[in-house]
Amino acid sequence: LVDDGSPDRCPEICEKYNIQWWAAYGTLMGAIRHEGFVPWDDDMDICMKRADYERFLDVIEEEFKDKYIVENFRNTDSRDNFLTRISNINYFFCFILRIIFFIT
Repeated sequence: LVDDGSPDRCPEICEKYNIQWWAAYGTLMGAIRHEGFVPWDDDMDICMKRADYERFLDVIEEEFKDKYIVENFRNTDSRDNFLTRISNINYFFCFILRIIFFIT
């Protein structure tokens, strides 16, 4: 973890709010091959069902308030439905959280 408010807390936040998710793509590869993040990877790829994604968006801004800006289709015209971008307020750090959702 970078700090107590870092975006890599997303799995912990999902557990706290009973939001089902699973790792995908580079995040899944890093978990297996590197037993953590891929050292040169700058994003987190996770999947969740659409209802869980909607709940995730409901809670994530409150969880990251005062440290990070959370951008997604709800608050930014330029964001895709499946992409949530989390940026540090104090310095240029961008953490992309790609969420692939499944309609159920």
